[in-house]
Amino acid sequence: MKNTILLLFSLLALAGVSSCKKSADRGDQILVRFQNNTDLNIDNAVMNFDELHMTAIGNIPAGGQTDYIPFDYFLIGETMPMGILQGTSAGNSFTASTVVWCGTGVTFEQLESGMHTVEIFPQTASDSTVYYYLRFAN
Repeated sequence: MKNTILLLFSLLALAGVSSCKKSADRGDQILVRFQNNTDLNIDNAVMNFDELHMTAIGNIPAGGQTDYIPFDYFLIGETMPMGILQGTSAGNSFTASTVVWCGTGVTFEQLESGMHTVEIFPQTASDSTVYYYLRFAN
């Protein structure tokens, strides 16, 4: 009896692991890669949505992109990636974000499962200050 219960438990555990793998194979996961359209190497990057939802990205070379990274949480607002990409570049703090903010009537929701690319791109202001932004690639 003891062996039968142990065998049944093992089969249930194996079925659970198999269903997780099948779910990932179906594309039920949010996968995001980051494309660096700047001339800066970005080191130790982290995508930060809030104090509970942060995902390590790693290094993103200038003109390069990361592999697809799995996210359990990826907030978007009006089809724009929300949150802040933080890291360092040449020893200095680096930050990139979108221009969509809370309190502006924007509807926030989770990114749909699938494979997505987020571009990091520079924008020069009228005073010659360079800001870095995030957007989904077309």
